[in-house]
Amino acid sequence: MQTFAPLTPDAHYTLNGQRKVLEKVRQNWENGSGYGFGIFFNRNDQLIGRVNVSNVVRGVWESCTMDISVMSSTMVKN
Repeated sequence: MQTFAPLTPDAHYTLNGQRKVLEKVRQNWENGSGYGFGIFFNRNDQLIGRVNVSNVVRGVWESCTMDISVMSSTMVKN
């Protein structure tokens, strides 16, 4: 299967990279432009994915972009 998303730099997957991502999610939540949620595996509360609602537009034309990502190894095993 071909990917539709651009490749993500390795730094994104570091602890510091994830801190930056979470900070951006927090800022977006505070200003109402986006919302991030975790997807957790019920058996052990392991984070296995995320749902992001971004590009939120309010008013007459209410719209947003929704992105769902799930760890591929989790989809295969569970």
